[in-house]
Amino acid sequence: MDNGEYMTAQRSDLLKYNDKTYSILKKSGGLIFNPRGHALVLKPLVTSNRRGWYATYSVRNDKLYLDALTVCGKIKTFQDINGTSPLVSEESNAELGLGSAEYMFADYEMKYSGDIYWYNEQWCSNNI
Repeated sequence: MDNGEYMTAQRSDLLKYNDKTYSILKKSGGLIFNPRGHALVLKPLVTSNRRGWYATYSVRNDKLYLDALTVCGKIKTFQDINGTSPLVSEESNAELGLGSAEYMFADYEMKYSGDIYWYNEQWCSNNI
């Protein structure tokens, strides 16, 4: 019997570490990066991304970097972040003013003092 209780799996942030890519499962210490702090008006355009954004981080030389950021929301609010311009998707709906964009960063170091938990055939954590 269908009771109507379903939940869509959410798009997780990614972490590149030691030449492998992992899904970030949990973080202590709050968000690593919050695009809402950059005046972006984010709106989830699909049920698998309720935050309206997702990020890819990497660890290089014992430092944490934001490599890429994908955002969904009001196109007119997409602006440069850390000197990087957004690449607005061609599939965006200019008529509605909604769409998505990707930022590709070079050496955008994150200051984060918490644990990051990721999945690699076992629970792992690392204090970065």
